[in-house]
Amino acid sequence: NPRTDAGFLEEIPYEDCLQLLRVVPVGRISVVVDTYPVVLPINYRLVETSSRVWIAIRTRAGDVIDRAPINTAFEIDGIQSAEQQGWSVLVQGTLHHVDP
Repeated sequence: NPRTDAGFLEEIPYEDCLQLLRVVPVGRISVVVDTYPVVLPINYRLVETSSRVWIAIRTRAGDVIDRAPINTAFEIDGIQSAEQQGWSVLVQGTLHHVDP
């Protein structure tokens, strides 16, 4: 039976999500500022170690992300307009300061 509904969600396998995170250069981070969520575009780099996968971002001391609470969400996505399809990778985690 062909699908008759306008949209549906399909889970992207973990390894495919990692591959997308390796190649997409810009994402969006969500943080809470003064009790309201704020979503900001950022450049990032996926850092893979033997024990953990990190999303590394650079911030300036005192900026919105630097002052944000620890819990965060990060997202990348893509749209294929001609096919009326798209994909999203959503990462939830915590912010940590690291040495440059």
